[in-house]
Amino acid sequence: MLTNFFYCLKSFGVPVTIREHLDLLAAIKQGVIFADQEDFYHLARTVLVKDEKHFDKFDKAVTAFMSGLDSMEGLIEALIPDEWLRSEFIKQLSDEDKAKMDSMGGLDELIEQFKKRLEEQKKDMLEAANGSELGVHLRLDTGVFILQEFVSVGKGSITKR
Repeated sequence: MLTNFFYCLKSFGVPVTIREHLDLLAAIKQGVIFADQEDFYHLARTVLVKDEKHFDKFDKAVTAFMSGLDSMEGLIEALIPDEWLRSEFIKQLSDEDKAKMDSMGGLDELIEQFKKRLEEQKKDMLEAANGSELGVHLRLDTGVFILQEFVSVGKGSITKR
C-alpha cells in the first residue's frame, strides 16, 4: 500500500527509507488519521521528512501524487498494484472461465473491450441526458452498464436512480 507514493517521493529527491514508509503504514493502520488528505499530508511529512530542507521537495511530490488521485481509477492504481489485482482476479476464475478468457484474447484484450464499451455507454447516456432522441430510458441488449447514476447488468432497460 502506498508504494507508488513512496517511489514518487524518491523521484522528487526526498530521502525516504523503507523503515519510514513502514512507520507511515503502521500509523495509518492504527487509525492516527482517517480519510482526510490534509491529515495524511501532515502525518506523512512528520513521519517521512527528517529535515526541513526537504519540505519543498515533499510538497511537490505530494502535489504530483495527489493530482493522479482525482479519479477513482487513480486512487485504485495508487493503492493496489496492477499486477496483484490481475493475479487475484485470475485466481477467482474457474478453469472454464480461464479458457473462455484466453479464447477471447486474454485479460488485456477483455479489459480494453470493457473500456471501449464503457466509453460508448457513457456517450450514449450523455446523449440521453441532453434530451436526444434516446430519451430518458435506454435499452441495452448486451453487456454490463456502469455509470454513477445509472446501473444495469445484462439485458434490460435503464432508468435513472
